[in-house]
Amino acid sequence: MIKGAARALAQRLGHDFANVQLLRLALVHRSAFAEERWPESNERLEFLGDSVLGLVITDALYRRRSEQAEGRLARARAELVDETTLAEAARRIDVGSALRLGRGEDTSGGRDKASILADATEALIGAVYLDGGFEAARRVVTGLLEPVFDQRLGLADPKSHLQELAAARGLGEPRYHTESSGPDHRKQFSTTVEVSDRRFGPGTGTRNDSQNRQRPASHSGPWRHRSSGCGGARRPVPRVSAPRTPADRSTPSIPGQAAPLTGHERPPRATAMNGEPMELPEYEVIRRDLEREAGGKKIASIAVHRPKLLVETTEKELIAGTEGVKVSNVERLGPYLVFRLAGGQAMTIRLGAGSWLRKDIPEKAKSKSRKTDSSPPRPEPESDLVISFTQGKPIRLNDPEKTCEVRLLAQEDLTTLPDATALGMDVVATPVSWVSFGDALLRRSGKLKSILMDQTFLVGIGPIYSDEILFTSGLRFDRNPASLSAQEVRRLYRAVVETMHDAIKYGGTAVDDPPFEDLSGKTGGYGEYLAVYRKDGLMSPRARGPVVKRRYGHGWTFYCEQTQV
Repeated sequence: MIKGAARALAQRLGHDFANVQLLRLALVHRSAFAEERWPESNERLEFLGDSVLGLVITDALYRRRSEQAEGRLARARAELVDETTLAEAARRIDVGSALRLGRGEDTSGGRDKASILADATEALIGAVYLDGGFEAARRVVTGLLEPVFDQRLGLADPKSHLQELAAARGLGEPRYHTESSGPDHRKQFSTTVEVSDRRFGPGTGTRNDSQNRQRPASHSGPWRHRSSGCGGARRPVPRVSAPRTPADRSTPSIPGQAAPLTGHERPPRATAMNGEPMELPEYEVIRRDLEREAGGKKIASIAVHRPKLLVETTEKELIAGTEGVKVSNVERLGPYLVFRLAGGQAMTIRLGAGSWLRKDIPEKAKSKSRKTDSSPPRPEPESDLVISFTQGKPIRLNDPEKTCEVRLLAQEDLTTLPDATALGMDVVATPVSWVSFGDALLRRSGKLKSILMDQTFLVGIGPIYSDEILFTSGLRFDRNPASLSAQEVRRLYRAVVETMHDAIKYGGTAVDDPPFEDLSGKTGGYGEYLAVYRKDGLMSPRARGPVVKRRYGHGWTFYCEQTQV
């Protein structure tokens, strides 16, 4: 018998399960699988359901929209099977109330997370397919998505849709007009579109609001664009074998070279904080700390105790260009932390091996740092650079290995910095759809791990997070993008987004001595949740076998032989 919430969900779903175990399994999230020792999670059913869903939607589009070309149908399908649409469908039938979640995921709001609801919906579709066949699955999918089916059609890429309509009706090419206003760090854009002699719009927003770029086109007719975004990040499940403690610029740059790009070259690497390359989550943790401490404040003084850390800038130029100047905001640009200054200049800091930034904090606060090991507190030597503000505590830069770089330059010259040209997608700074991610990925060839670490493809991913992303997506490090199915590309995309956001949420990863620490001296806590990186010899979280360590390029890769294919 089906009990309680699961029975009620089956009724709302509109399918009477002959094999109730399939329904139960479809509701077991991986966090419950890890914590409650379920024999399996719903991920295999999700894998199956994704394909069944794609076939049902593709069949429906083919039959209902016989006049539309393949490209339009593909965009419409992407809208109908995206995370946002599936999560909305799950909320309509209250899938969340029946999910089996781990305690941590449950208390952090997992029952309403878009990614978890979308995955569970696909798992339910897979369960219905196994239980009742394709026609039963078709009925369930139709019931779930019929309310939004017609609404979603024609919404993908409104600018292309408008251009097609204008051409079909002989109205000529749509013309877009964009105006900007406001300071550089928070510029506002307003766009209108003219079709024939009629003007539509405006759509307004900041340079980081990619949705607003589409609004004039979507407002020019009865079509309203919906951006798929990145979805919510999942809370990671701690490794069972690891000690446990109590306890989210413009449109992304997607390389478009005509010839396939390879992933064999050794990619540019961000500088190291602690022996391993400092990756995006650690840089973002520091950036957010700096934004809170320095954003909107005036620099009172800068003391340079080691002038050799200045590159293409003299001490006199740095002091003259910063003292009394307001910090507009703090950004990331590849391996650089960028202090945008009022007046059009920028101060950049590139952190080197073993270096760290620290604000002056009371001794009591230092004692509250969340250490993940029993190592003694890091000694505080004389700082190489001290930035003082008219309000708040100074920020100190310590560079024992003498590998840091500090520059003062015009903001328009930022993109000429070494390792800051031709940067790829930054999934933290700007929402990236899985379709855009897949398009960029499939233009490349080589091994997945190398491609993930290529800064012209994705910003800030190195050995640690590439291994974790590949484990989460269930893909081997040496797969070629050409061999991936659409479902595998989407799994990889989700793993990238979720891993980055989760690592930032827990303060970055501390794996070496000295460990990574934020501006207040708190040790990064994400190392507790690492599944495979440096876990060789330990049991894999998803299989009854050990994590494997294998030589890869100049270093190592860590993976699960049984579950990564």
